[in-house]
Amino acid sequence: MNEMKKRTVEGLETARKEFNGWSGRSVIFVDFSDYTAWCGVQEIPSYHNEMIVVLVSKSDLHNRNDRFGAERLNKLAKAKIKSSKLVGIVTSCRIHTILQNICNNKNTFY
Repeated sequence: MNEMKKRTVEGLETARKEFNGWSGRSVIFVDFSDYTAWCGVQEIPSYHNEMIVVLVSKSDLHNRNDRFGAERLNKLAKAKIKSSKLVGIVTSCRIHTILQNICNNKNTFY
């Protein structure tokens, strides 16, 4: 569970700005396999991957003008990882990535 405390979600600030600047349907997704975030607007894709989760969303009709601060989004991301089955999966993915980097001779430290 300390995994999320050590990591920051890359791209979360950019996704937050896009989400907050859009008055309409939008979603912030987080991929916990590599801790990246992005925002989708208008036509939102469906992801069939348990590592990709919706952090926040709004629709054209309801809460179209919702805005979120960076601190709140970080807390939501931590809560999502803690309250779900992702904890074990994230750890497995991190181990897999570390092993891949070792095999590929990359100097990546975790």
